[in-house]
Amino acid sequence: MAHQVILNWIAPVGGDPVVSYDVKRALAPAGVIGTYVSIANPEPTATTYTDTTVVAGTEYAYEVASVNAAGESAP
Repeated sequence: MAHQVILNWIAPVGGDPVVSYDVKRALAPAGVIGTYVSIANPEPTATTYTDTTVVAGTEYAYEVASVNAAGESAP
């Protein structure tokens, strides 16, 4: 059986147009969050991402930031 995590977010309102998103993941054993690593850059119209590379029994934490002409937002 394949495992996956589905992430959803709300697009930002105002400011410069979004050119992409940066989805980051960190290992989070026992709730202790490690270093975030970029795993995907969805298109600017996306508001969901499915992580199909997860391993059963492993705890993860995620961040999603928008990217526009001014740079990357806070997660």
